[in-house]
Amino acid sequence: NDILIGNYASDFADNNSLTNSGAVFFIQNIDALSGIKDLNISSNYAAAWYGASLTDQLGFTATTSNGIDGGKTIQFVNIDNGAYANDLVLTASVADINSKTDAGAVYLIKNFDSITGAKGLGSLDNFTARWNGGSASDQLGNTAGSGDGVQIVNIDNGGYANDLLLTAVNADTNSLTDNGSVYLIKNIAYL
Repeated sequence: NDILIGNYASDFADNNSLTNSGAVFFIQNIDALSGIKDLNISSNYAAAWYGASLTDQLGFTATTSNGIDGGKTIQFVNIDNGAYANDLVLTASVADINSKTDAGAVYLIKNFDSITGAKGLGSLDNFTARWNGGSASDQLGNTAGSGDGVQIVNIDNGGYANDLLLTAVNADTNSLTDNGSVYLIKNIAYL
């Protein structure tokens, strides 16, 4: 009975002096909790991940004007066919990576249930793998409407889903502007 919570409400989360960086909190044994729990107090969560830089908006899911959910930005997954889902995929679709504004980033954190404390995603030690949008404004992980910008799939007909499907809604490809791209990364369990 555990839960992941994205903290972006009310002008997004401001963490470690990183305005609008966003945060995702892992809270264990929620059935045993009662009362109000302030997520600014570290004893109220098992682990937390913070966006790497200003305006990353980690864990933020926009809703379009027609009411369609913008995506699954926080996902429990089981990429290694373990007994339960203990891997985490986090999306920051407007992350500024390698001086590329709004390129977007998708993070894989394996065995997250054994991690404790607050972890900034600006440190390579705090995630297993990160995929970045190729250019500014790609918004990797965002679909601008379908809700499926990041998916764990079983493309190779293996025994379980361990392939990663990513969209970049604004990627420029084949000399076309903002026509978008879809990327397939196979066998992420072996990273």
